[in-house]
Amino acid sequence: NDDREDITKIIAPEIHRTVMKEELATALLKLDDREGTIRVLREELKKEREMSSKKLDDEREQYQGKLAAEKTKYENAMKRHQRFICKLIGEKKELTEKCNCLARKIEQMEEKFHKDLKLAMEKQVAELQRTRDMCMASEKMRRERWLEAKTSKIK
Repeated sequence: NDDREDITKIIAPEIHRTVMKEELATALLKLDDREGTIRVLREELKKEREMSSKKLDDEREQYQGKLAAEKTKYENAMKRHQRFICKLIGEKKELTEKCNCLARKIEQMEEKFHKDLKLAMEKQVAELQRTRDMCMASEKMRRERWLEAKTSKIK
């Protein structure tokens, strides 16, 4: 029994050391495994961040391209509308000038018409007066001839 106890006392620390070595070895293996897992996860995280960043950059580039295309499209439309508006303004000015010119011609024609009408009326009045005067002179001559004829008949 004493031998057993002595052997147990001698072997127990040795067993304990062996168990501790095995536990330490197991713990170190687990630690290495976990460090490897952490390394792999960090690499994956880095890759994900890079992919996410690249994807964000690509999307930003696409957005910038679309934005530039839209801007160009709307600027071209705006320029086209501005040219059209300028053309309309030019045509309006042209038409305004033509209208003003026609209005002046109409005024001149009205003035000429009124002047010609006045001259024609004055001429007509003068012609009527001359015709009246001729009629009166003719009537006076006819009466004088008639009076002379009657006077000669009476004598």
